[in-house]
Amino acid sequence: PMHNAPMGASYITWRDTSLQDGQLIGEIAMFTPDKNRTQSVKCLEKCTLMKITEEKTLQLYSENPEFGLYVTKMMVQRLLSNAGNGPVPNPA
Repeated sequence: PMHNAPMGASYITWRDTSLQDGQLIGEIAMFTPDKNRTQSVKCLEKCTLMKITEEKTLQLYSENPEFGLYVTKMMVQRLLSNAGNGPVPNPA
């Protein structure tokens, strides 16, 4: 499932990059055949996560082009970052 981190300090451990409140995580694994994560996230304080099922995410992706484009841009940015091509920006 994909998650939304609405409250609490957390960061991506491998990149040592902070996440912003409300940032989506877990989106890449949903679109891979084996559902493996590319990163791990560590909470630095008490965090509240909101879980979005794969079924609901795919429904939103197909019904809402803005959401689909946002998730696609975010995945590309994170994959480029994972490849060493820069920081993990929050897509606009």
